[in-house]
Amino acid sequence: MVSIVTEAPGGAVETVGLPYPLPFTKEREAPHLRPGAAGLRRPSLAGTIESMGRIVCVSFWICGLALPADLARAQGLVERGKTLVDEVARCGDCHTPKDAGGRPDPTKTLKGVPKAKPPAPDITASGRLWATWKEDGFYHFLVTGAGPSGQTAKHPMPFYKLRPDDAEAVVAYLKTLK
Repeated sequence: MVSIVTEAPGGAVETVGLPYPLPFTKEREAPHLRPGAAGLRRPSLAGTIESMGRIVCVSFWICGLALPADLARAQGLVERGKTLVDEVARCGDCHTPKDAGGRPDPTKTLKGVPKAKPPAPDITASGRLWATWKEDGFYHFLVTGAGPSGQTAKHPMPFYKLRPDDAEAVVAYLKTLK
């Protein structure tokens, strides 16, 4: 902390503490501030280190809050939706048919498995469910956990309540699948 000591009218001495250093420290740069009892007092080394530590902590905290938002913007909605669908929710495990070897068929990604018990619908933009629900219906389902009619999904479909920005990303990705 930097203290500024000034002499008020009538001879009273007034001290003002500033939590940051001033841009000048030499008498010739600021002749009205004199070093010593009637001018600037240098902060102790411990005080300077403590202040710098606080500044660093606040800086990291601010950067930590901004990082997820910047990352999401940089990644793009469609890519983020793809990551959520493929890696997080793993929608393809149920909504993509398997080939003869039991592996997901890459030519039918998320096209549904009608012969499964219970059947898993086609959730691509060219599917029947998309034609019925439209973009708003999918978004509503992902945010509230209920379809446009108010019904929740039946087992084994997990109950989802995504954040609006995540639901928007998933819908943006599903729109790209035909």
